[in-house]
Amino acid sequence: MTLPTAPTDRDESIRITLALCLAGFSCFVLLYGTQPLLPQLSEAFAISPGTASLSVTVGTGAMALLLIPLSLVADRWGRERLMRFGLLGAALCALASAWAPDFFLLVVARGLLGACIAGVPAAAMAHLGEEVPGRARARVMGLYIAANALGGMAGRLLSAVVSDLTGSWHYGLAALGAIGLLVAIVFWRLLPPARHFEPRSLQPGLLVADIRRIYADPGLPWLFTTAFLSMGAFVGLYNYLPFRLVQPPYNFGPAVIGSIFLLYSVGTFSSAW
Repeated sequence: MTLPTAPTDRDESIRITLALCLAGFSCFVLLYGTQPLLPQLSEAFAISPGTASLSVTVGTGAMALLLIPLSLVADRWGRERLMRFGLLGAALCALASAWAPDFFLLVVARGLLGACIAGVPAAAMAHLGEEVPGRARARVMGLYIAANALGGMAGRLLSAVVSDLTGSWHYGLAALGAIGLLVAIVFWRLLPPARHFEPRSLQPGLLVADIRRIYADPGLPWLFTTAFLSMGAFVGLYNYLPFRLVQPPYNFGPAVIGSIFLLYSVGTFSSAW
């Protein structure tokens, strides 16, 4: 007697959804963890606010620059493998940045963290598109984006609260690294093997044709520009706010400053909805 396959398919979809939501959550927990701590980093290393903000922008810049190259690697090398090693590498880089002896090494660790993270969103959306049934795809992608926003909020809030309680930014970043390491281990075991992945060629002619087709679309370049400008203003504003709120008349500590990132819950809800 042949057993029905539908429950297995549904179970696999649930595992894929949970695994990729955890991955998205972990990426943004790690990526923006230094943002509420910028005043503490500026004071600890005797650097200007602009220099301290490199701890955020180097990681996000590395991620942005490597998203497309790593998406091509994922198409050839395998998306599961890239996501697994990306999450593990990002967690280890986060732990290294927590105990960096000087600001230069901290920035190097944050840049490597962003490079590792780039492999996850580069592969996650394509993996969802291939492995999740079409009727559930939009809902699962919405949950994945919501998990990104939740991670961005949780990482900032947790690093600020732990740093405030312990009196050291080192412990705040170390706590995020520990969470990232735990998620990497769970993700490694939870994500089921891909059933529909087929490696693609990395021939230059095919890659150029793909890029040309994307930018020939009348709408996509405008979407890219909108995202670039919106995220630039968004991240820049949140880089500025901790320096303003730590000064009179506010005189807020790290935990209170971190609470402004609770506004992310709006994005988490709207993405899932």
